Amino acid sequence: MRISDTIRINNNLALRLTLLKQKIGNQLRHPLILNSARIFTGNILIQAVSFLTLPVFTRIYHPEDYGLWGLFIFLSGLIAVVSCLRYELSVMIPESENEAAVLVKVAKTNNLYTFLLLTPVFIAFAGIIERLLHFSGLSWLMFLIPLHAYNSAFNSLAAQWASRKKKFRQLSVLRVIQSISNIVLSFVFGYYLRWEFKGLIFATMLSVVIGNIFYFLFIKITYIICFINCHLKLFI
Repeated sequence: MRISDTIRINNNLALRLTLLKQKIGNQLRHPLILNSARIFTGNILIQAVSFLTLPVFTRIYHPEDYGLWGLFIFLSGLIAVVSCLRYELSVMIPESENEAAVLVKVAKTNNLYTFLLLTPVFIAFAGIIERLLHFSGLSWLMFLIPLHAYNSAFNSLAAQWASRKKKFRQLSVLRVIQSISNIVLSFVFGYYLRWEFKGLIFATMLSVVIGNIFYFLFIKITYIICFINCHLKLFI
């Protein structure tokens, strides 16, 4: 083989490798790949931190504490699923921003009405619910269930709106912040304050509130104003 042929083959190979590298780079820079990577990285970090701190919390909290906490999360989760009447899932569908904003306001209004409706019910029937669920001596916690459901439903709605606005990096960061705040608060309430299961419950509730506050910081100020106006109109 001639030297010139060898050089030509090497040049063609180098050109193909360069084109292949550019094609792979373009694919990796595709918005879908980048956004999926951001969400995936955040979820991996959350799971890693939770796994590493698990041995610590198993020495702070007892199985009974996790049982009561799990029951609390289960009940509030059931309410949160239907609190917005699933309007939060439709936020991604409309092409018009105005239509999406209307769906957000409808979902928030339904969430608020559900909270206002169920809170007196849980308070009035706290004793009956306590006996049915074996919440021995914990009737005072009943009113916290609809409150946490309200915050959780709004958290889910805010996440859908952030996804619609393609704020996937902020969404991933917010989830990490919320998870870490839950871990830190659970440690403080359990190790220093000795709140037992109450530490798990209040840490979860406060972490969701912290997440909602950070959502306010990342979502457009116009929709924060819409949120405030939506709630004020209900009382005027």
